[in-house]
Amino acid sequence: MRIPTGALRPWGRPWFSGSQRRAASSKWSYDEGSTEIPLLPHTIPEHFAEIVSKYGDKPAVSARAPYSTLNPLPNFTAYDTISTSTFAPPPLETLTYSDLDRLSSRLAIALRGLGIEKGDRVAVSLGNCLEFAALTYAVFKIGAVLAPLNPAFTGEQVQAALNHLEAKMLVMGKITDLAYKPGRGRSNFSILEGLVPGLAPSTASNTKRPGVDGTGDESTVGGKEIQSAAVPSLKRVVLVDNSLNHPESLFPNISPSSLTPYHGLLRETSSPLDSSTHIVPSSPLLPDDVINIQFTSGTTAHPKAAQLTHTGILNNGHLIASRMGLVPADRIIVPPPLFHCFGCILGYMATATMGASIIFPSPAFDPRATLTTLRETQGEGCYGVGTMMVAMLELLSDAEALSSKIKSTSSSLSSSSSSSNASSPANLSPAEQEVLAWSAHPFPAHLSKGIVAGSLVQQALMEKLLSRLGFRHLVICYGMTETSPVSIMTSPSDPTGKRTGTVGKVMPHTAIRIVDPNDRTRVLPRGEPGELATAGYCVMKGYFGDEEQTKEAFLREEGWSPEAASPEKGPGPDRGAHASRTWMHTGDEAVMDPQGYVRITGRIKDLIIRGGENIHPVEIENCLFTHPKIMEVSVVGVKDDKLGEAVVAFVIPHHSVTVEGGMLGEGGVEGGRGGGAGSGKGEEELEVYLTKDGIREWVRSRLSGHLVPKYVFWVKEYPKTSSGKIQKFKLRKMADRILHGDKG
Repeated sequence: MRIPTGALRPWGRPWFSGSQRRAASSKWSYDEGSTEIPLLPHTIPEHFAEIVSKYGDKPAVSARAPYSTLNPLPNFTAYDTISTSTFAPPPLETLTYSDLDRLSSRLAIALRGLGIEKGDRVAVSLGNCLEFAALTYAVFKIGAVLAPLNPAFTGEQVQAALNHLEAKMLVMGKITDLAYKPGRGRSNFSILEGLVPGLAPSTASNTKRPGVDGTGDESTVGGKEIQSAAVPSLKRVVLVDNSLNHPESLFPNISPSSLTPYHGLLRETSSPLDSSTHIVPSSPLLPDDVINIQFTSGTTAHPKAAQLTHTGILNNGHLIASRMGLVPADRIIVPPPLFHCFGCILGYMATATMGASIIFPSPAFDPRATLTTLRETQGEGCYGVGTMMVAMLELLSDAEALSSKIKSTSSSLSSSSSSSNASSPANLSPAEQEVLAWSAHPFPAHLSKGIVAGSLVQQALMEKLLSRLGFRHLVICYGMTETSPVSIMTSPSDPTGKRTGTVGKVMPHTAIRIVDPNDRTRVLPRGEPGELATAGYCVMKGYFGDEEQTKEAFLREEGWSPEAASPEKGPGPDRGAHASRTWMHTGDEAVMDPQGYVRITGRIKDLIIRGGENIHPVEIENCLFTHPKIMEVSVVGVKDDKLGEAVVAFVIPHHSVTVEGGMLGEGGVEGGRGGGAGSGKGEEELEVYLTKDGIREWVRSRLSGHLVPKYVFWVKEYPKTSSGKIQKFKLRKMADRILHGDKG
């Protein structure tokens, strides 16, 4: 009997039954997710209206301004001079679901009034803020396409992205907040000057920040249609004024006729609105409409623009929330950016589908702000890519060391003078008290849920997070922008070994398989490494404006049946079947075990071939990450005349570690102190020494000899994407540049 199989639809049935699925999966690296939880057949605005009707009075989204020089967090690495300034974090601003609905509806009406229609691309270049949160639903409600841009883009990158998208509108902040650099933003005036003809400063001044709903603002919509020679499609530029959070940044006041003020939009739609039913798109919204264009993360040199739909985004968020066990009472702290799938889908969309609350601790990632927000809000969950989690762990270690010094000083003073209590906890500055509070107990005791995703997560890091931060229900999500994005995920109920050593099992309503990279129609037996591919509702519609790249990424097979399996190729196309599947190939090498758990062994292009042997960098990285003196490690291959490629390890030591030979920096060697940006220990603290031979011996004693790094470089930081992924192609270029003239 032939089993006809259809492409998965939001309201459709699985490709084949459970028994047929088990038969197909018993031997081959193929699996298909459960259909127990039905796919949501709605558009995003339709589902959001249902959530608002149930949870209208509940907090939906909270955000805070960046920590600035006016209200600094404690400098945990300044061991010699502890700050005594008053610690006053910026307050959290919150929108309930009803607030968010009304605000986004007002913005949607304003956008329609400015000529934005269904299908128009609206580019948004903002950090994690309430303005971005409200604009997201405003754009969705009118059927326009939200196209988030990395706020750290240069003027040239912004123009290239806008031209590629043929964007009709750009929403941009006056200032771009920078990750790891709170309060030290970059002015965007020069970027806007290159887009908007005749942009010029004015003599007007503004000393008061309006509320997110426009209260306190005296501007009008202003802003005429522009004729941009740099971006001909661009008709409107909306400016969000976040400059008052950056007292050291310079953004001149400009004529209101040049740009459209964000808060002016709200003044034009100040009449009360009760629900999203007031919004009438230029044509009806459909679940299969493209609603979001996401630029891929850029671990390669050329990010692409993936087109995602209502169905893909809404259901991916809902199924992620279901598997991780989100409930309406949860408050989730989310530092990953809204302009990336991690922040906007795993974070914002997932919480919204359950009526939970999302909290953005800072506009751009700041480990201090994240940990402070966790403690302040008693949030139940926290998200992060691996590098973010490492930064938070390192900060906690610094805080504990500083706490020990404070206590030691207090004890010494008490013993020398019983009348002196200047260093007792009651008399410490707020900054010092904050440090003591952080290290007084395992932090944070209330934390239970979380997601680590965005890049390969070392098993040793997962184990540290479970033990150090107390994540009882921490999960890993695997996916890619092109699959909306999550296709595989662990579950809180998985055995610990599977939660730390794999990325989990296939998600509902999704199919995965592992194929021969040289013959993508050949499914490999379980246990054999190959390229991972994904099919289902979550697969993008294609790359915007790039048919060639779309064809390269997709493999369309006309029909599918488990009974069409062959001993050579496994489950495959049934030419008698009437439907088809589109497989998205990930470029990642993976292995599927007998239970269906998937382990990612690395990017296929990152594979190191040394003397004919395949080396997976992640195996060496996992080994080195367990070293007590190492904070982070990344391994790449570099050309070698004798063996083809040699192993190179780029190592970031912990703050308290000195290293042999000195650190690599932009200008070359920069002394011998370990740790990332902000390390500030005195020389007397640097008692631990790390050598390159010590690194090699650590690997040699635990792994095969061919995995030992030939070259070891100490670095303070890695080149990363906006979402925190390490850009290994840049590390390879760095290694080639160093070794071309220096074989040491």
